Amino acid sequence: MTSISEDTFVLGLENDWALALIRVTADGDASTFRTLCKLKLPGVWWNTRVQLKNFYRAPSGSDNLSAPKRHSTLPFRNSPSDSVLSFCVSADRGWEHNPTNLFFYVHPSALRALAERAVTAQVSGMKGLYHWLARCTFLSRKTPPITMLWKNWGPKMTRWIKIGDQSEAVRQSLSGTRCAISKWASEEVQLLDFNPGRVHRLEYLAEKKATGWKDLRELLVNSPGLISAGKYFKHDIESHLPYFEIRRRGAKGQLLIDDQWVVQTRVCLFRFTTG
Repeated sequence: MTSISEDTFVLGLENDWALALIRVTADGDASTFRTLCKLKLPGVWWNTRVQLKNFYRAPSGSDNLSAPKRHSTLPFRNSPSDSVLSFCVSADRGWEHNPTNLFFYVHPSALRALAERAVTAQVSGMKGLYHWLARCTFLSRKTPPITMLWKNWGPKMTRWIKIGDQSEAVRQSLSGTRCAISKWASEEVQLLDFNPGRVHRLEYLAEKKATGWKDLRELLVNSPGLISAGKYFKHDIESHLPYFEIRRRGAKGQLLIDDQWVVQTRVCLFRFTTG
């Protein structure tokens, strides 16, 4: 479960194959959990097993939560509202040894907006119901959560990337709006940046055909992404969340990332013998 605001969290539901937006309210020493909305994920075939893992990491990108964190400075500092969440989807048939792995990304601000819309819809929809229930002897306090189909929220708010099967060693580090994906087999690092301000600036420079605009256009990914349906997913997965990326070859090792830097660490062991 990951926080997207002070009182709202997102939780992955593997049984329902959805994301749940949950609001926590304090009542004295007790806390109340209320599911505001369920966001369905792309449909899978009945014999497909899917696992959902969250890759939201510490700002340093390290597995060590106590790792020191540098304070980023402008123009690199990201607004917390622009940060991105990353999820890993692993799909297989149960008997397969190499499941297919995909990453998808979404801004917490977009999920918060959906949570607020769900609250507004529930309040508006319950006004007439409460008026009718007032004439009855029983008034239920339970309000069923709203369920949004994937096609109504996912394609516009997310970006899906197919990584490969589990046999390929892949590491991911996340900080703010940036994500570094390290593929050990191909010794390649893929840096994704979902910062809306930077994306809009690249779009502007490319549109004005500024110096080097062709190179900028190659970095910018603002066209729809498509992952074809197959043995796991019932329909094509289309996603539109824009970003820009930089790829570097010849890189292999553990990555640490913050708003300004991507640092690669690699430990090499040598054996020395004496004659």
